[in-house]
Amino acid sequence: MAIRGGSWRETLPGTALVGLVSALSLAPGAALADDPPVAEPVAAEPPAASGSEQELSAQARVLLDQVAWCLATTCAEDPGPWLAAAEEIVRGQPASESQVDDWLTIARLRAQLGEAEAAKAALQEARKTVEAITPATSRRVWQSRLALGYAALGDVDTSRALQQDALAQGDASEQTVAYPFPEGPGRLKAGLGVTGTSFDETTMLGSLSFSLFKPWSRQDLSADGLFVIDYDSGRDNNRIKPNIASSLMYRYHLNDDWHLFVSNFTNVNSGVFASGSDDEDTSALVASYVGPGINLWRGRSTEHFLDLQFGILGARYEYEDLNFKLERNELTPSVVLILFGRGIPIGRATLSPTLAVGAGSDQLDQLVMYSDVNLNVPISKRWAWSSRVVWRYTTRPVRDNPNLNLQYVTGLTYTFKP
Repeated sequence: MAIRGGSWRETLPGTALVGLVSALSLAPGAALADDPPVAEPVAAEPPAASGSEQELSAQARVLLDQVAWCLATTCAEDPGPWLAAAEEIVRGQPASESQVDDWLTIARLRAQLGEAEAAKAALQEARKTVEAITPATSRRVWQSRLALGYAALGDVDTSRALQQDALAQGDASEQTVAYPFPEGPGRLKAGLGVTGTSFDETTMLGSLSFSLFKPWSRQDLSADGLFVIDYDSGRDNNRIKPNIASSLMYRYHLNDDWHLFVSNFTNVNSGVFASGSDDEDTSALVASYVGPGINLWRGRSTEHFLDLQFGILGARYEYEDLNFKLERNELTPSVVLILFGRGIPIGRATLSPTLAVGAGSDQLDQLVMYSDVNLNVPISKRWAWSSRVVWRYTTRPVRDNPNLNLQYVTGLTYTFKP
């Protein structure tokens, strides 16, 4: 209905909802402040809603554009009936991204008319439609836009909840990758340390640690190692004593869940696996296994995972020389159960656990249990603080040595990554 004796604008509340209105773009043909006067539209009743869904959607867009045009120009016609007619059409449309967009447009126009409660009601309708949209990516985008609308209307709590939900959905959608997996660049982490003293005798300890991961679409390779050279001029024997602890894991993925693996574990003179700690003592443990594995969790890449693996074919070699006496020199077939994980997020840190329980194929009571848990806390893009706890348990120690041995290592690591 046309307003006689003045513009409908004079009836608007004095407080403008600037935040929400600022997002409204002028419709094609809208007059700017410096443009010549434009002829006002002919007063007419809104057309009745009829036709197919596509025609009704186009009809609603025409009405909304007419309202936007009227708000952007010198228009004596009351845009309220047009907006109400468009709202009725949009409400009858099936849930879709187009409907969400229409409801957001209605909310902006209601806000520009000073109708805060009606603007909130339109946002609520948009929110209902967003919740009915199934693609997670689409839901996140529209929830972010809804959050801006609620914030502009002063409903900070609803805005924050929507934004947090959108961000949480983003984290969840990025947590998994599908088979066949994307091929990526290799990643290498390395640490280096050297200590030495020289007085009556000279001692020196040098260490190199590394962690490598290389993914392909259907396979990947991971390797971890610690190499230590221990030199002591005061020793009568073994002045240079190497220390090696390394693991190698190759996985061939059959599908999203199952894979075949080949693994190797080597340990020479490590304090965790050595039966004796004298300078003359020498120990070695080498174990290799083949078998199937199942994925328990996978993150945003194949580098972040937790697997349960069954080493059904394998062999274990053990060597122990204590005080120049050979105590053990055995190669036995064995089986193993491995819980193997890398890059599990814990806040900003990542956890890389390995737990293995191995036994002889024909002597299941001869158990060797091994655990290696590494926690990396990032300091910068390349540097991280690494804390590692390693323990092993054996049911048949050499002589009177303990069944359980524990080791803790901490230090800085640097990541070489493209």
